[in-house]
Amino acid sequence: MRHTASELLKWPDQFTERQLKMQLFNLYIFIEIGGTGGGCFRPMYSRFLTESAGLIRNPALRIAADAFERIGAQFTKVGLLFKDAARVKDVQARIERASRGFCELADKEETACRWLEKRL
Repeated sequence: MRHTASELLKWPDQFTERQLKMQLFNLYIFIEIGGTGGGCFRPMYSRFLTESAGLIRNPALRIAADAFERIGAQFTKVGLLFKDAARVKDVQARIERASRGFCELADKEETACRWLEKRL
């Protein structure tokens, strides 16, 4: 499934400017800091798949682990767009970039999960 837009694009109409910047900063916190280990839990999932690949000797899990490591890195890039949300002037441009990034991430995760499902 090709994702073409995210709910994030609606946020500027739903919040005041101050609230928007706080919510965007909170998005950064969730993706990178809030107990996720960075990358919105994807690197953690990647480590789980890597360990599982060794335990059950399934190389498909290692390939999936690599995909989720890359997905996690992309999540980090999107999250970092809002690390300094309170001070930036180009909030709308960052929201648009993040929205595209989230859509790409959704497509990549869906592809990785379907690929993995076929190999288990």
